[in-house]
Amino acid sequence: YVADVVMALRYITPTGVEVGAADDFEQWRKRSDGFLWADFPACDDQTAELLRAQFGFHPQAVATCRRRIHLPTFHGYRDHWFVVVHRPLLGSIGHVHLLQIEFFIGPDYVVTLHGPYNPEVEAAAVGRDTAMARDRLDAGRFLPSSPSALAHGILGALSREIRDDIGTIATRVAELERHVIADD
Repeated sequence: YVADVVMALRYITPTGVEVGAADDFEQWRKRSDGFLWADFPACDDQTAELLRAQFGFHPQAVATCRRRIHLPTFHGYRDHWFVVVHRPLLGSIGHVHLLQIEFFIGPDYVVTLHGPYNPEVEAAAVGRDTAMARDRLDAGRFLPSSPSALAHGILGALSREIRDDIGTIATRVAELERHVIADD
């Protein structure tokens, strides 16, 4: 059932990146010459079962991936970290969507998921941050040496996006304030 849920699969070694299909998942989980990155579009029933069966993730962490939360989260477990971050996405008429991204970071894997989101948001926008990291990996412009280096690369790019988005929002707010003050 891996084929039904995985969005993108990569295996990263010191010499390069292998692009995989869902059929590669179980074999790549057994490898020890690098680390696995599995990116899932969401956490449905099948994905939740896969995360528990293949990685042994805590049921509460998996349940968190299935609901919207509005605060960043960090939990350290015996053998992995669980991190939830958000990226603002400017919507129509001043609406800001919070796009939730979950990370499980272990010694030989990174699992990313994209939390529940408003159906008005396009799927491409939801997965943009991990898609940009995949593009950099596949083009040879990014070769992380560890799972934490991959997570750092994704989160660093995400932070730059957030900074730019907040700058845009601040500019719009300032313009609105000027209009309100100038209006009788």
